[in-house]
Amino acid sequence: MTPAPSTVTQLTNRLLKNPRVRYYWAPAPGYELSSWIVDELLVSKDVDPAVRKELGKAGWKKATSVLAPGPGMPKAKPHVVDVEVWKPSNKYYVAVEALLAHLASIFPEPPKVSPNHLLVPCVNRGCYCPGGPPKPVAFPADCDEDIREYSAPKYPTKVAVIDTGYIRHPALDARTGKGGFVAVQGDVLNRAGTWVKSKRDGLYRSNGRLQLLDGHGTFTAGVIAERCPHAQITLVGIRAIESAATEAAVLRAVCRHADADVIMPVFAFHSLLQMKNWTFPNILRQLAPESVLVCPAGNESSPAPHYPAALPWPDYPVIGVGSFVPLGRTGVPNLSEFSNYGSWVRVYTGGEEVVGPYLSVAGVRVEDGDGKRQTFNGWAEWYGTSFATPKVAAAILNRKAGGGARDAANALMALGSPELLGSAAAAGLSGLDLRLHAQ
Repeated sequence: MTPAPSTVTQLTNRLLKNPRVRYYWAPAPGYELSSWIVDELLVSKDVDPAVRKELGKAGWKKATSVLAPGPGMPKAKPHVVDVEVWKPSNKYYVAVEALLAHLASIFPEPPKVSPNHLLVPCVNRGCYCPGGPPKPVAFPADCDEDIREYSAPKYPTKVAVIDTGYIRHPALDARTGKGGFVAVQGDVLNRAGTWVKSKRDGLYRSNGRLQLLDGHGTFTAGVIAERCPHAQITLVGIRAIESAATEAAVLRAVCRHADADVIMPVFAFHSLLQMKNWTFPNILRQLAPESVLVCPAGNESSPAPHYPAALPWPDYPVIGVGSFVPLGRTGVPNLSEFSNYGSWVRVYTGGEEVVGPYLSVAGVRVEDGDGKRQTFNGWAEWYGTSFATPKVAAAILNRKAGGGARDAANALMALGSPELLGSAAAAGLSGLDLRLHAQ
């Protein structure tokens, strides 16, 4: 196995030491990290019976599915192909990676069988998470006021943010009382393969330090709230292992909130051996006709496709978002050092020096920080494609104005605004062009 790069974070190390996690490092210079749950497998409902037979012979059986019935879970639309979750049927089961290699060797076309990948909310470079932690900032009066000033929309303007969950913040709480914000818990699989409610986000400590993803969901929801006064925000919290989710859990959350105008899963994963993703295409048919997924491109400084952001627009209603350096710093659209890039990244906007609602906590050391004790007064500055993405989500919601989110997204990407580099912006620069320009 390729050795890990030097940028591995403490969170990554904790995850990869978990006995339920397997992983693979791609070669240098990208070192893209794929990881998956050792005792879970994803299988398309329409897979060939011969594939099912091989899975059974290898010691696997179906446990549940992404669209399995549950409180508030919508019924699958007729054209949706469900994603099944399989578990080992005995202790002698064939491991995921060996099983996939076996299937590839006996079937002419790769069957729709893949790992249940582990997903971590995107922050910065570091093969999952930050090369730099959040930083305290002075109280931003304008930002606080903008988040609180929710105004009921003339037309429904729903956005579902799928993230770590909500650590309470007074600005977002003020919006809650007016109908502009609600926090719910998503579903996760327990060891038996049953869907249960996720644990809530909170102040979790590792070796006496504030863990890196605490408050991530609060922050991303706040970035939307600040920029879109009429956004009706639902923050969906998913925590399976540490602060991570699984592919199946994120798919289920997308299906549960398929009627939102904008759905923003703040995850990006690199599939094992760069397998083409089929799980999101299966369930995206559940979305309302005008719904859009807005997703971070990820933060490995890599051109390798990361999902779901890499699904091509307009074939799929997915917009991948990268990050560029604030124009005021350089005067030209330089790509952020941490941002993933490539022709599969649809738009770029500023993902650096983003200010948003955070924790109120005194005298803490932040995981992967400089070791100094810091005090946060409820606000922070953070870097990453996770924080570029809610800016794009808010821009789509602002432009929707009673129409459809997909039409609004198309119009926004055609503008060529200096705040949003799309296919028609920056003289038609692609993601790869941006990377070369930045160098």
